[in-house]
Amino acid sequence: YDCAADVTDEDLAGTARVELALRSMVDEQRLNALSYQFLALGDDGRTTTLPFVAASRLMAEGIGFGGEGDLIAAAGTWLLEQLRSPATFSEIFTVDFEGNSLLLSHMGEANASMARADRKIPLVFRPRRLVDTTSGQLTLVVSLDPGPATLCCLTLGCGGRWRLIASRVEIDDFGPIPGMVTPHFKARVARDVRDWLTDYAKAGGAHHHAICFGDATARIRAAAGFLNADYVEI
Repeated sequence: YDCAADVTDEDLAGTARVELALRSMVDEQRLNALSYQFLALGDDGRTTTLPFVAASRLMAEGIGFGGEGDLIAAAGTWLLEQLRSPATFSEIFTVDFEGNSLLLSHMGEANASMARADRKIPLVFRPRRLVDTTSGQLTLVVSLDPGPATLCCLTLGCGGRWRLIASRVEIDDFGPIPGMVTPHFKARVARDVRDWLTDYAKAGGAHHHAICFGDATARIRAAAGFLNADYVEI
């Protein structure tokens, strides 16, 4: 990693201890996927730091993840990992209307194995802590390798039926932006992004989703059939 100059040995040690703790829970409980609610971690005065780096590294090893206690997103990331590895958790953070693309980001979690190969992943110190912790909060600023990709959202539709929403996208040659302390990348859609967002919302698209490289739509459609779930392609 490209470790920022203001990251201290104490920060690195605290981040490593939290990762070891999370890994022990994954191993002991034989977890395929996980989620945590960072606000709850901040309510406990013993919390040294948030496990952003741990989540990013565990995703790189095939563990599904969903942020903010989103168990459905964690299951969806794991499912896409099985269908076309590697896969990462993300969310639509904002929209680049001029570039006809989505800015995808999250507080600190993205699959480290999907980072662009032409540079080291920045390991940075968050100047503003999301919650109170006893030491600094570090993140891996992952920006994805450019190229074709698939966005997949597992969600509950009408009547409590499972639904898989899929869309082919193109990861732009974008990021990491200097000074940005969260994972981020841009996904360009094939048509007017306003129409895409409207259709995604009408299909019940959730706040969180998963991304993989390449075209996984056929596999996602097949998985929906096996699971007796609805399939919507945008």
